[in-house]
Amino acid sequence: MSDELKVCIIDDNEGNRRLMEGIIGAAGLPHESFDSAESFLAAYSPDDTGCLLVDLKMPGMDGIELIETLPGGADKVPSIVVTAHGEIDLAIKAMKIGAFDFQEKPLVAEKLLMAVSEALEKRRTGMEWAESVAAAKRLFNTLSAREREVYAHIVDGSMNKQIAQTLNISPRTVEVHRAKVMAKMHAESLADLIRVHMMLFPAKSPNESAAESAVTVS
Repeated sequence: MSDELKVCIIDDNEGNRRLMEGIIGAAGLPHESFDSAESFLAAYSPDDTGCLLVDLKMPGMDGIELIETLPGGADKVPSIVVTAHGEIDLAIKAMKIGAFDFQEKPLVAEKLLMAVSEALEKRRTGMEWAESVAAAKRLFNTLSAREREVYAHIVDGSMNKQIAQTLNISPRTVEVHRAKVMAKMHAESLADLIRVHMMLFPAKSPNESAAESAVTVS
């Protein structure tokens, strides 16, 4: 994760770009400008992009189309749309498809910077979460097939004897597999293991068991 997440300014109007560059630059934030959605997408790098400042009305691909086609989805990189006073309906539409916020022209520096700050924080939090999930997946994928079976019953709250009966193995064998599961998942307690499990397998329904969901992670 880059510590220098940049703000990408996307607007076909040079005057508007310069205005936003001035506001963002004065705050000491890394930034890059593009005169079209197409030129932004050609240079897009998700690893160092913090948030977007997008004009809604542009020739070719407009702001809404850009948000809809943003690689990784609208939630990956927060977008702040910039709209004229008479385009509020378009701004609302942009919010409904995933835009983080909208700012009306003429832009107010303090309001714009507050929105950018919040968007960057959301981006950092999302990147940290994604890294945590990826690390948990790597650990889970080190489990053998039998260890995954035992894991599924552990996180469902089954005791060793119950697991042994269900899997038709000895309680001692369950203890060995359980110890390996805890070690491989870097879990010091059952609560640790449950937290990691909920990260890997968000419940689809309150009654869904881990044994039904915890099979593979790719």
